[in-house]
Amino acid sequence: MVTTTPHSRFKVFSMLLILALFPVAHAGSAEDCSKLLQKRDATDDLKGFLGELMERQTMGDEGLIRLIEGLEEGKLINPITQEEAWESIGAVTQRKTIQRFMDGEQGKIDQKELLDWSRDALKKRKRVRVERTEAREETRDIHQKIVFHPVKGGKFKMGEGSEKVDVELTHDIEVMSHPVTQKQWAKLMGNNPSKFSGGEGSLTMEVNGKSITMRPDNPVEQVKWREALEFANRLSERHGLKPAYDLSVEGEVSVNAPRGDIYLAEGFRLPTEAEQEYILRAGGTAKGKYHFGNDESKLEKYAWFHKNSGGTTHPVGDRLPLVIEGFEFHDVIGNVREWGWDEWSDKLPLGGKNPVHAPGSSSGVFRVVRGGIWSYFAQDLRSANRYAGDPIFWIRGVGFRLVRTIPNP
Repeated sequence: MVTTTPHSRFKVFSMLLILALFPVAHAGSAEDCSKLLQKRDATDDLKGFLGELMERQTMGDEGLIRLIEGLEEGKLINPITQEEAWESIGAVTQRKTIQRFMDGEQGKIDQKELLDWSRDALKKRKRVRVERTEAREETRDIHQKIVFHPVKGGKFKMGEGSEKVDVELTHDIEVMSHPVTQKQWAKLMGNNPSKFSGGEGSLTMEVNGKSITMRPDNPVEQVKWREALEFANRLSERHGLKPAYDLSVEGEVSVNAPRGDIYLAEGFRLPTEAEQEYILRAGGTAKGKYHFGNDESKLEKYAWFHKNSGGTTHPVGDRLPLVIEGFEFHDVIGNVREWGWDEWSDKLPLGGKNPVHAPGSSSGVFRVVRGGIWSYFAQDLRSANRYAGDPIFWIRGVGFRLVRTIPNP
């Protein structure tokens, strides 16, 4: 919080503008001004300057969000871009002044203090009102980041009742800790197909010159199957990995891996149905209806479904997680359903090692959907429950999370 008085803040603001406007003033006066500024705390001065810019409406929320995202990654990023500076002389001055703080000319900046202040300022402007449980309010990031956790391969019983089959997954994988969020999708794809993008907790962000409305931490939904593959490929390219899918032919999909084996793909990909259920069963260890057992009364703690969702999606990570070897995986049931790689079959895979039901290359056949949705009843959230989805169209309440095969050492 800015602690300087309006009068003192205006004096500092004016002094900073003088320094920015007259960078070639004679050595004596510039040095004297610099000494005066360094007597004050540089972090407070920067907060005061930014506060003035926001009060005067000369720096918008996009700049503050840019600053927050940089600080979360341990970087001091100028909230006024070079492109914005080109638009006016005032913006040039402001950018130069801020940059001097970034470069340490006025003293060392306390990044943690600046991050806390920036988050508080953004909340006060009522631009970001992301829902959080009270216990996590002070510790969690404003927006979720893409995080993968390792899951070791193994053997397990897939299915339920008389349809159970023995499955062995021979490769370790890394799995997204939560479904892809609306912000993560928008930043990579430049749009937001989600039904639940507006209302409480929503904001509008500029992405590649486009204004996109979103609830940033809610899972993206109404995503077509092929679009999920495109997202996976773009994320792979961003990380320097060979994309898992060849989408060069319209209506066709092939796997970029030896023998077309999806398990051997290098890049990020949709999980196979066997991998999906393996995760839902806590790495093959959970034998009950749900990963936490058979007690339906516990569902409200783990999932957003018809009983507690209020007919909408919610920010990922606000229910208790599924834990596999100490790693947390959120929203594996409830909130949104998730696309899988496999073609739909009335029967589960035949079992054995690394099963997959995707013999053809056409993207027009139905594909498996797993997990749950905000409107499902308790019995629909079972680990073995299966649905089919038409990949050509978006489907109500369907999102996705990605996995990647961990290369053998």
